[in-house]
Amino acid sequence: MEVLKKHPQWKYVLETCRVLQKSGYQAWLAGGCVRDGLLGIAPNDFDIATDARPEIVETLFEKTVGVGKAFGVIVLPFKEFQIEIATFRYDGEYTDGRRPENVVFCTPEEDAMRRDFTVNALFFDVLQEEVVDYVGGREDLSRKVLRAVGDPRTRFAEDHLRILRAFRFAGQLEFEVEESTYEAAKEMSDKVTEVSGERIRQEFEKLFTRGKRVYGLEYIYSSGVFKSLFPHAKKDLKEWGSLKKELSLLEKGTRLNLIWSLFFIRSFSPIHRDEFEKNLGFLKFSRQDQKEILKLADLISSQSIWSQKRKGERLDSWAKWGRETDYLDIVKLGLASDALKEDAKIVFSKEGMPVPFLKSSDLKAAAIPQGPLWSDLLKEAYYLQLEGTLQSRDDAFEWLRQNSQRS
Repeated sequence: MEVLKKHPQWKYVLETCRVLQKSGYQAWLAGGCVRDGLLGIAPNDFDIATDARPEIVETLFEKTVGVGKAFGVIVLPFKEFQIEIATFRYDGEYTDGRRPENVVFCTPEEDAMRRDFTVNALFFDVLQEEVVDYVGGREDLSRKVLRAVGDPRTRFAEDHLRILRAFRFAGQLEFEVEESTYEAAKEMSDKVTEVSGERIRQEFEKLFTRGKRVYGLEYIYSSGVFKSLFPHAKKDLKEWGSLKKELSLLEKGTRLNLIWSLFFIRSFSPIHRDEFEKNLGFLKFSRQDQKEILKLADLISSQSIWSQKRKGERLDSWAKWGRETDYLDIVKLGLASDALKEDAKIVFSKEGMPVPFLKSSDLKAAAIPQGPLWSDLLKEAYYLQLEGTLQSRDDAFEWLRQNSQRS
């Protein structure tokens, strides 16, 4: 667990555990941070499990936040991070396929038994430097197997998102999903549709940014989860091979909007653009992200259409919403048309895009009534400038004189 000891938050974790143990309580690291530590991976955060009740935890530390107190969770806030302290508990009845109605404080073993997968149900006694394993999680780690704790159908019925999480973890960790866990996920794949779109999007994005994207997606496709989530997607997924190749070429750090664009254009036919847009709404993307994902998808999937657009419109559009990083990734994937390459040379050159010859003040000085015509004239003049038809302000003013009478 040396990787844990090198973590910048480790001294705070150690001190927190010492405070709890000196007061007579157990204090163990729990969940993903233990799993990652055993795999030699630096965890993103730390969770501590204890037999101290939430109200006791609040008395032991100067500053706490009781945002999850009803579920036994107290947060210790630090300057740039936080540590969650959760009382050992098992869950009450699940009625919404997401969260229990209540929790009951219990033993560490009972706490382990209510967790999702064995590799996430490990504890680590920081002071004794001992791993506590009630569910066979260490063996599954060594075998690179993802297995549900107890009956997988029960675990998935408690929180339907766990079905998708199983495949996300498989991709993230490059683990094989154990047979009975996979079969249960397959049988219950339609339950994922009852999960909020935002939570589904977050799981996909964790998969897209960690580990082997393709490996996790293969499970999502083969299990029927993809079909349940996106019933209007292509039936035969002939382009799955293209998507696998493209995702394998993209480096870590690639912008998520570009990955989502590739994911959707390989999954939906152009004639189903309305379904594409509906799914962006279902997954709770911001309006800005929805617009950008659609534009990138149009750019990649409709190169011939994009190339047919007038040069001025292409240049202006790419300059307004394009990013050099996206362009470089599109080129790397072999998806850039000759027209896009020529456009990018201009947009991302040292000189950049030229300043428009005509401005609103010019239209005002020409006594053109303010209204929609202003926008049309300025846009058209700039397109003509980018295309080389108008080469100076004088050209632009002459063009304006000839065209300002349009209504």
